[in-house]
Amino acid sequence: MVKYLSKKDRATLLKELTKEQKKILFTVIGKRHRSYFADILAKYKGTRDWTFYRYIDHGSVRKNITCGCGRPLRHQYILINKKTREKRTIGSTHLMEELNIPENIAKEVLQRFHNINYDLDEVLQKYADGWELPPSIKRNLSSITLPNDIQHLLTMDLPLLLRQVDVLYSKISRLKNKKTKTTKMFTKAGSGDSVEIQNEDIYKVLTGKIDSFTYIDAFREDITQFLTNKRHYTPIYDIVNHLVKVGMPFQLMHGQHALTKNITDYLNTRKDIIGKIMDDGYEYYALY
Repeated sequence: MVKYLSKKDRATLLKELTKEQKKILFTVIGKRHRSYFADILAKYKGTRDWTFYRYIDHGSVRKNITCGCGRPLRHQYILINKKTREKRTIGSTHLMEELNIPENIAKEVLQRFHNINYDLDEVLQKYADGWELPPSIKRNLSSITLPNDIQHLLTMDLPLLLRQVDVLYSKISRLKNKKTKTTKMFTKAGSGDSVEIQNEDIYKVLTGKIDSFTYIDAFREDITQFLTNKRHYTPIYDIVNHLVKVGMPFQLMHGQHALTKNITDYLNTRKDIIGKIMDDGYEYYALY
């Protein structure tokens, strides 16, 4: 879990990065928030001449860092005048008062600025922990087009933010569903009910044309990583949802994923995984 770092801890982790890595990191994170500032604040009187340059959380009030009014600051917002290029430092209160921003918008903007450090802290902590791309993304990376911000971070061997990882998962999922889309009827043995299956691979697993264990074992590393991060017993439906997130096609059958039983049987054969049925009647799994 990512925690909000103190200024000291943030500075310590930043020292682990090269000059080039720091430049790319600040560029990628800052660009998103500068765009937000431009889109939102340009609508209000007093903001049209100014653009966001930098936000700094000093961790505590600093006497040597002051607002234009002379008040010592902890949260420092630096703006640049679009015409004169003058830099201006203001605090949270004057960001709202002097630029004539409505209070509700000011609160939203201040929270967004605060999130700059959250983004920075997420990348720094992941870097210190030796973060790696999830296996399913590694396998499919060459098949998708990477957004510029993600490409820049990966080129510099920097971790991705969670939301960036989710973007890649979505791209991979759409690609796989597009490649294997079909419409076939499948009748589950003993039920007599026919279900429309819209994914070729899922249909082949259900009909035995693809061995289910072989198919699911392609997600072995994803399952292991997921359970490692959880560190406690995790219900089968959470594991299935994660497999869909990392690339397994989504297909419902009788109220649950079509391969839930196959995934359960597969997990029960893994010697490094232990399972048990909890009071809610669902199977839960954890790593030994």
